[in-house]
Amino acid sequence: MSQETPISAAIVDFVVTVDRRSYEDEILDLAKRCLVDWVGVSVGGTVEALDPVIRGAAVAIPSQGKARVLMEGKMAPAIAGLINGTLGHALDYDDTHPDCLGHISTPCWATVIALAQELDRSEIEALSAFITGYEVAGALFAPGMGPAIQVRGFHPTSVFGRFAACAAASVLLRLNSDQVQNAFGLMATTAAGLIGSLGTMSKPFHAGKAAMDGILSAQLAAHGFEAKTDLLDNDPGLASTFVQDKSISFPTPNLTPGHQLKRNAFKPYACCKGTHPTLDAARSLASEVGDGAVDKIMLTVNPMHKRIAGKQNPTSPLSAKFSVSYCAAIGLAGFNGLPGDFAASRMADKHVMDLESRVTIKTDEAIGHNQVEISVAMADGRTLEARTECAKGNPDNPFDWNDIETKFSGVTEPVLGSRSLELFTVLRNFEKSGSLAAFDRLVMGSPAVEVAE
Repeated sequence: MSQETPISAAIVDFVVTVDRRSYEDEILDLAKRCLVDWVGVSVGGTVEALDPVIRGAAVAIPSQGKARVLMEGKMAPAIAGLINGTLGHALDYDDTHPDCLGHISTPCWATVIALAQELDRSEIEALSAFITGYEVAGALFAPGMGPAIQVRGFHPTSVFGRFAACAAASVLLRLNSDQVQNAFGLMATTAAGLIGSLGTMSKPFHAGKAAMDGILSAQLAAHGFEAKTDLLDNDPGLASTFVQDKSISFPTPNLTPGHQLKRNAFKPYACCKGTHPTLDAARSLASEVGDGAVDKIMLTVNPMHKRIAGKQNPTSPLSAKFSVSYCAAIGLAGFNGLPGDFAASRMADKHVMDLESRVTIKTDEAIGHNQVEISVAMADGRTLEARTECAKGNPDNPFDWNDIETKFSGVTEPVLGSRSLELFTVLRNFEKSGSLAAFDRLVMGSPAVEVAE
């Protein structure tokens, strides 16, 4: 047996003892909220320009399997995970872990659904695998590693998404301790993804590739693949490679089912999480601004938000999602930050782009990650001000089921038509036997075409 070190030992034990756990209704409910959100934004992502690109390339790879590709046929789990994981992040509308600074649900659920279908696992097993994957990624990266690698130029979702996917895949493949260690060693050596890719198709690809690699690592381990098994603990390893000044390392994870899930945040807006405080504040002033002429707009943001989402005069829909100045403009113009507000048609709105050009971005360390201050100088001499204390959707200002259903229907009805409501009901009650088969039926076939029973 491979020698276990404290971090890997804790992860291995958490993964292989999954059958001994039961979950409170609250934790299952949180997992189902994440499932509804992921499926919704993934279906919505099928109308994006990225869809035919990733779908066309991936389906050209010959594969056979029972894993459903959204609005497509069935393929091998790794290919389905790649496509569905990429689509889940295509709108940049999927939920986030605010302490990790990235997205866990998309790569994790894309992995779980693909393997649960392939292996004929139950709905409860699927939920348990998701909870396990979410907790592993959150426990490793939320204590500080997520922010630490982001500031050094790495995309946290691409890195920790692999570990969520790997843990979930290991559960569904029922790996033993040695196999789990090797799967995580393989994950550690393939972890990558650059912040410089944000604002392009590469960012959602990171989520899909994380799902794909998580599945492949677990499958390889199941067939005897051997990897270095102490890369989470020792030097040289993952932490010391990403954070070369060694100012932070992985803690021995406190793995408690649901602990990290309770920190999950849902997105009311289809853009970078760092722009959400700006949209909240700008929208609160929209009625006062009205049709009045605006002189200047001052945004005071956390330095990280300018670094990640400080693109000004964005020239593409994807770059607009990473522009606090553009988000201030659409908010002040009275728009809601929905997917269509980041389309080329909205960017052609002269009023919106005029407002965007009047934004100055100032940074202040005292402004928190969920906060922003906005000051609008009107041509008539008025100064309008607003401050966001905690952006909507965060654990301290949470979504409820009504918010989630509204968001879900908004992105799925244009694609699925009357299937949307039935799909929501199935997913909200996903612990019930037969839900996975019903999901499969409802997301097969062509958009807005009724599917026969």
